[in-house]
Amino acid sequence: MYLSDETIQHNLDRCRSLQLVLPALAISAVIYLGVVFSNLDGKLGLNQKPYPGPLFIAGCVFFVATVVGPLFLRKLLSSVPQSKLQDTLALNAGDKIFYMLLLSCGLLAAATFINIFAFSATQDAVHLVVACFLLVAIISRIPSQAGFKRYIQQFIEYE
Repeated sequence: MYLSDETIQHNLDRCRSLQLVLPALAISAVIYLGVVFSNLDGKLGLNQKPYPGPLFIAGCVFFVATVVGPLFLRKLLSSVPQSKLQDTLALNAGDKIFYMLLLSCGLLAAATFINIFAFSATQDAVHLVVACFLLVAIISRIPSQAGFKRYIQQFIEYE
């Protein structure tokens, strides 16, 4: 498989953008958590009275980001116009992967902020555990350049 230098550079730029933006989302949530911890009064509790809404939102967002998102991405990638040019396929695949990862991690970050806010309101550790779990989900989605390139190559070879 041969791709032009512009295509390779474009996809590497997309990967580098994700490598900057996704940790920034996680770091902003950690900073917000630090602010919440600095304003805590009293003891932390476990399963005292957690708000069910933020927990439900976290479950739904995690399901969307881990199950629905990859299925939707597979559907989007299969809808890429069939062309003889591998460069066009690689550019389209790289862009769609970029936007899907960005959207799913944005949803995960929003659910993290909601659960940190619920933790600040209730001081219930369940919300803290869920927020940390969502942070791990964001961090685990940060692509390496080799993995991003391999995913695009697998798509091109499959097509």
